[in-house]
Amino acid sequence: MRKLLIILLVINVITLAIAFIMSLVATPLYAVLLLLLGILELIPIIAIISCLDDIDKLKQENAMLSYRLKKLENEILPEEPVHNSYPELAYGEPAKAIWECVKCGTVNKAGTTHCSHCKAPYSPFINPTDDPTKKKKRSRWIKDKK
Repeated sequence: MRKLLIILLVINVITLAIAFIMSLVATPLYAVLLLLLGILELIPIIAIISCLDDIDKLKQENAMLSYRLKKLENEILPEEPVHNSYPELAYGEPAKAIWECVKCGTVNKAGTTHCSHCKAPYSPFINPTDDPTKKKKRSRWIKDKK
């Protein structure tokens, strides 16, 4: 694409030079006007070529950054278990009822120790074991709108 634009730019410059010389012989005022209009015609082509150069630079930076990211992902070691200073919030205990993950909102089965979607650990003190699929009890004083 860039080669095509450069060829177009060269052709425009050559035709502009020829037209300027031919009109200079006839009338100098028209030659100057033709030269100014020809330069205005060349500006968008030059701008597109410079944008293509910027796109190539961004592609190179993107490739470099993706290489660095893959390199960093390979260097990361598996996370070691964190020692909890609050023993009452110990993880690993299986859920006694259906529970909803506080991290992603997934409803999980009873007896699971981790969320089935995001793998967050279950804790009886963080995750409620109320059945989230049950309808909440409503007060008899609140009337339904019909």
